[in-house]
Amino acid sequence: MKISDAIKQFLYNKGDVKKSDIVDEFDSWYYNGASHYIGDTLTRMVKSGCVERVKRGVYRLKRINTISKVDGVNYDQLDLFKGVL
Repeated sequence: MKISDAIKQFLYNKGDVKKSDIVDEFDSWYYNGASHYIGDTLTRMVKSGCVERVKRGVYRLKRINTISKVDGVNYDQLDLFKGVL
């Protein structure tokens, strides 16, 4: 498992998490300088869009908002066969 996948799982389970808590959790993954390398990983994850920075030193997993109506048309799967049956 990659460190980014482990951080995503940790953020999914915990919600808003401080960087120091992430470093405490994954400190054993690095021989030396864990705070630096985890910070670099978090920066890459923010730039790629999978994690959002709430404020300085606080991160959360980015939520994906689903849109069920676009231009007045409902694309929800519950209404997929409504007129057919």
